Amino acid sequence: MLSIIPDLESRGTFTPDEISMMQVIYLSVCAERRVALDDHATREAIAHAILREVELGNWDVTAITEVARAAKRPAS
Repeated sequence: MLSIIPDLESRGTFTPDEISMMQVIYLSVCAERRVALDDHATREAIAHAILREVELGNWDVTAITEVARAAKRPAS
């Protein structure tokens, strides 16, 4: 999410409150799933799942959280 935030801010597509909401969902899902800090692939998958939902117009926090919980690490 840290790599995505500057891009979102520079695009000006989302308000600071919307970006904060995405960050809170991201942090809570990572903590809930106990994703290691160095597990960048899983963390990125979670961040992209959140962003994908929001870009589709879904602002339901519960629904976004469920999608983020189900995000899988990309196959390597």
